[in-house]
Amino acid sequence: MMAPEIARGKLSRARERIVSEGPLRFAARAARHIARRAAAVFLIIRHDLVMCTTTAEGEERFADDRRKLRLRVIGQEDWEQALSVGPADWARAIRERVQGTDTCVVGQIDGRVVVCAWCTPATPPCVLRRLMPAGDRAALLYGLYTAPEMRGQGLATECLHHIRRWLASQGYSLLWLKVAVTNAAALRCYRRTGFIEIGRERQVYLFGRKTWCTVRPVNSHAG
Repeated sequence: MMAPEIARGKLSRARERIVSEGPLRFAARAARHIARRAAAVFLIIRHDLVMCTTTAEGEERFADDRRKLRLRVIGQEDWEQALSVGPADWARAIRERVQGTDTCVVGQIDGRVVVCAWCTPATPPCVLRRLMPAGDRAALLYGLYTAPEMRGQGLATECLHHIRRWLASQGYSLLWLKVAVTNAAALRCYRRTGFIEIGRERQVYLFGRKTWCTVRPVNSHAG
Protein backbone atom coordinates (compact mmCIF):
# COMPACT_ATOMS: atom_id res chain seq x y z
CA MET A 1 0.00 0.00 0.00
CA MET A 2 1.36 3.41 -0.96
CA ALA A 3 1.90 6.17 1.60
CA PRO A 4 -0.96 8.42 0.27
CA GLU A 5 -3.37 5.50 0.53
CA ILE A 6 -2.27 4.83 4.13
CA ALA A 7 -2.80 8.49 5.01
CA ARG A 8 -6.25 8.52 3.41
CA GLY A 9 -7.18 5.39 5.36
CA LYS A 10 -6.12 6.98 8.66
CA LEU A 11 -8.09 10.15 7.91
CA SER A 12 -11.14 8.08 7.06
CA ARG A 13 -10.93 6.17 10.34
CA ALA A 14 -10.43 9.43 12.25
CA ARG A 15 -13.59 10.90 10.68
CA GLU A 16 -15.55 7.81 11.64
CA ARG A 17 -14.37 8.08 15.25
CA ILE A 18 -15.27 11.78 15.41
CA VAL A 19 -18.77 10.96 14.23
CA SER A 20 -19.19 7.99 16.58
CA GLU A 21 -17.56 9.52 19.68
CA GLY A 22 -18.26 13.19 19.20
CA PRO A 23 -15.57 15.85 18.63
CA LEU A 24 -14.89 16.59 22.31
CA ARG A 25 -14.41 12.96 23.35
CA PHE A 26 -12.27 12.29 20.29
CA ALA A 27 -10.09 15.35 21.03
CA ALA A 28 -9.62 14.26 24.67
CA ARG A 29 -8.60 10.75 23.63
CA ALA A 30 -6.18 12.15 21.02
CA ALA A 31 -4.65 14.46 23.65
CA ARG A 32 -4.09 11.53 26.04
CA HIS A 33 -2.45 9.54 23.24
CA ILE A 34 -0.11 12.45 22.41
CA ALA A 35 0.75 12.90 26.09
CA ARG A 36 1.66 9.22 26.45
CA ARG A 37 3.88 9.39 23.36
CA ALA A 38 5.58 12.55 24.63
CA ALA A 39 6.15 10.99 28.05
CA ALA A 40 7.81 7.99 26.43
CA VAL A 41 10.32 10.39 24.83
CA PHE A 42 10.88 12.95 27.60
CA LEU A 43 10.04 11.02 30.79
CA ILE A 44 11.83 7.80 31.74
CA ILE A 45 11.17 5.86 34.94
CA ARG A 46 13.80 3.27 35.85
CA HIS A 47 13.46 0.59 38.51
CA ASP A 48 16.62 -0.92 40.04
CA LEU A 49 17.31 -3.45 42.75
CA VAL A 50 19.83 -2.56 45.45
CA MET A 51 21.79 -5.70 46.36
CA CYS A 52 24.71 -6.43 48.67
CA THR A 53 27.00 -9.21 49.83
CA THR A 54 29.76 -9.57 52.37
CA THR A 55 33.34 -9.67 51.21
CA ALA A 56 34.99 -13.10 51.31
CA GLU A 57 38.21 -13.85 53.13
CA GLY A 58 40.44 -16.82 52.42
CA GLU A 59 42.12 -18.30 49.40
CA GLU A 60 39.29 -20.41 48.01
CA ARG A 61 39.52 -20.69 44.21
CA PHE A 62 36.51 -20.79 41.96
CA ALA A 63 38.26 -20.72 38.59
CA ASP A 64 38.42 -23.82 36.43
CA ASP A 65 42.14 -24.28 35.86
CA ARG A 66 41.44 -26.16 32.63
CA ARG A 67 40.35 -22.83 31.12
CA LYS A 68 43.57 -21.19 32.34
CA LEU A 69 41.60 -18.19 33.59
CA ARG A 70 43.89 -15.70 35.34
CA LEU A 71 42.20 -13.15 37.63
CA ARG A 72 44.06 -10.13 38.98
CA VAL A 73 43.70 -6.52 40.09
CA ILE A 74 45.28 -4.17 37.56
CA GLY A 75 46.68 -0.65 37.88
CA GLN A 76 45.51 2.49 36.11
CA GLU A 77 48.09 2.04 33.36
CA ASP A 78 46.21 -1.10 32.22
CA TRP A 79 42.63 0.18 32.51
CA GLU A 80 42.28 0.78 28.78
CA GLN A 81 43.12 -2.86 28.16
CA ALA A 82 40.24 -3.84 30.45
CA LEU A 83 37.85 -1.46 28.69
CA SER A 84 38.62 -3.06 25.34
CA VAL A 85 36.53 -6.11 26.28
CA GLY A 86 33.25 -4.15 26.04
CA PRO A 87 31.46 -2.07 23.39
CA ALA A 88 32.30 1.59 22.86
CA ASP A 89 29.27 3.00 24.70
CA TRP A 90 29.94 0.81 27.76
CA ALA A 91 33.64 1.80 27.80
CA ARG A 92 32.68 5.48 27.49
CA ALA A 93 30.29 5.22 30.47
CA ILE A 94 33.04 3.64 32.60
CA ARG A 95 35.58 6.33 31.61
CA GLU A 96 33.13 9.06 32.62
CA ARG A 97 32.82 7.80 36.18
CA VAL A 98 36.11 6.05 36.95
CA GLN A 99 38.34 7.65 39.60
CA GLY A 100 41.86 7.08 40.79
CA THR A 101 40.67 5.29 43.93
CA ASP A 102 38.70 2.71 41.94
CA THR A 103 39.62 -0.95 41.54
CA CYS A 104 39.50 -3.02 38.38
CA VAL A 105 39.72 -6.81 38.30
CA VAL A 106 40.29 -8.54 34.96
CA GLY A 107 40.15 -12.17 33.94
CA GLN A 108 42.44 -13.26 31.13
CA ILE A 109 42.73 -16.44 29.08
CA ASP A 110 45.93 -16.78 27.06
CA GLY A 111 46.66 -13.10 27.66
CA ARG A 112 43.30 -11.85 26.36
CA VAL A 113 40.88 -10.01 28.66
CA VAL A 114 37.57 -11.90 28.69
CA VAL A 115 35.89 -10.43 31.81
CA CYS A 116 36.35 -7.35 34.00
CA ALA A 117 34.72 -5.75 37.03
CA TRP A 118 34.97 -2.24 38.47
CA CYS A 119 34.29 -1.06 42.01
CA THR A 120 34.85 2.06 44.09
CA PRO A 121 34.65 3.05 47.79
CA ALA A 122 31.10 4.35 48.23
CA THR A 123 28.56 4.98 50.95
CA PRO A 124 25.56 2.70 50.36
CA PRO A 125 21.90 3.83 50.40
CA CYS A 126 20.22 4.32 53.78
CA VAL A 127 18.40 0.97 53.53
CA LEU A 128 21.81 -0.70 53.69
CA ARG A 129 23.63 1.76 55.96
CA ARG A 130 21.30 1.03 58.86
CA LEU A 131 22.16 -2.67 58.60
CA MET A 132 25.94 -2.08 58.71
CA PRO A 133 27.94 -2.13 61.94
CA ALA A 134 29.53 1.21 62.79
CA GLY A 135 32.92 1.68 61.18
CA ASP A 136 32.42 -0.89 58.41
CA ARG A 137 33.62 0.06 54.93
CA ALA A 138 31.62 -0.59 51.76
CA ALA A 139 32.43 -0.60 48.05
CA LEU A 140 30.11 -0.13 45.06
CA LEU A 141 30.31 -2.49 42.08
CA TYR A 142 29.42 -0.31 39.07
CA GLY A 143 30.77 -2.22 36.09
CA LEU A 144 30.86 -5.89 35.11
CA TYR A 145 31.30 -7.16 31.57
CA THR A 146 32.04 -10.51 29.95
CA ALA A 147 33.06 -10.92 26.31
CA PRO A 148 29.91 -12.07 24.45
CA GLU A 149 31.50 -15.25 23.09
CA MET A 150 32.60 -16.27 26.62
CA ARG A 151 29.26 -15.88 28.39
CA GLY A 152 27.49 -18.74 30.10
CA GLN A 153 30.73 -20.23 31.45
CA GLY A 154 30.70 -18.69 34.92
CA LEU A 155 33.51 -16.20 34.26
CA ALA A 156 31.61 -13.24 35.74
CA THR A 157 30.86 -15.28 38.87
CA GLU A 158 34.54 -16.13 39.30
CA CYS A 159 35.50 -12.49 38.76
CA LEU A 160 33.06 -11.39 41.47
CA HIS A 161 34.43 -13.93 43.93
CA HIS A 162 37.94 -12.62 43.25
CA ILE A 163 36.97 -9.00 43.82
CA ARG A 164 35.20 -9.95 47.07
CA ARG A 165 38.37 -11.61 48.36
CA TRP A 166 40.50 -8.65 47.33
CA LEU A 167 38.16 -6.18 49.05
CA ALA A 168 38.27 -8.26 52.24
CA SER A 169 42.07 -8.06 52.18
CA GLN A 170 41.77 -4.26 51.95
CA GLY A 171 39.49 -3.97 54.99
CA TYR A 172 36.09 -3.75 53.28
CA SER A 173 33.19 -5.73 54.72
CA LEU A 174 30.43 -5.11 52.15
CA LEU A 175 30.08 -4.93 48.38
CA TRP A 176 26.87 -3.46 46.99
CA LEU A 177 25.41 -2.67 43.58
CA LYS A 178 22.34 -1.53 41.67
CA VAL A 179 20.89 -3.57 38.81
CA ALA A 180 17.84 -3.10 36.58
CA VAL A 181 14.95 -5.34 37.57
CA THR A 182 14.68 -6.43 33.92
CA ASN A 183 18.29 -7.68 33.70
CA ALA A 184 17.56 -11.36 34.41
CA ALA A 185 21.02 -12.65 33.45
CA ALA A 186 22.81 -10.22 35.78
CA LEU A 187 20.42 -11.02 38.62
CA ARG A 188 21.14 -14.74 38.28
CA CYS A 189 24.87 -14.08 38.35
CA TYR A 190 24.72 -11.81 41.40
CA ARG A 191 22.52 -14.21 43.36
CA ARG A 192 24.87 -17.09 42.61
CA THR A 193 27.70 -15.01 44.04
CA GLY A 194 25.86 -14.38 47.31
CA PHE A 195 24.21 -11.01 46.68
CA ILE A 196 20.84 -10.48 48.33
CA GLU A 197 18.17 -7.89 47.59
CA ILE A 198 18.10 -5.07 50.16
CA GLY A 199 15.94 -2.42 48.49
CA ARG A 200 14.23 -1.21 45.35
CA GLU A 201 15.14 2.12 43.77
CA ARG A 202 12.89 4.20 41.54
CA GLN A 203 14.57 6.85 39.39
CA VAL A 204 12.69 9.44 37.35
CA TYR A 205 14.46 11.11 34.42
CA LEU A 206 12.95 14.20 32.78
CA PHE A 207 14.52 15.36 29.52
CA GLY A 208 17.51 13.10 30.17
CA ARG A 209 18.22 14.44 33.69
CA LYS A 210 17.53 12.59 36.93
CA THR A 211 14.93 14.60 38.82
CA TRP A 212 13.74 12.16 41.49
CA CYS A 213 15.01 9.05 43.21
CA THR A 214 13.45 6.98 45.97
CA VAL A 215 14.69 3.80 47.64
CA ARG A 216 12.45 1.57 49.70
CA PRO A 217 13.56 -1.51 51.63
CA VAL A 218 12.29 -4.95 50.70
CA ASN A 219 9.88 -6.50 53.17
CA SER A 220 12.39 -8.96 54.60
CA HIS A 221 14.68 -6.11 55.70
CA ALA A 222 12.16 -3.41 56.41
CA GLY A 223 11.81 -4.09 60.11
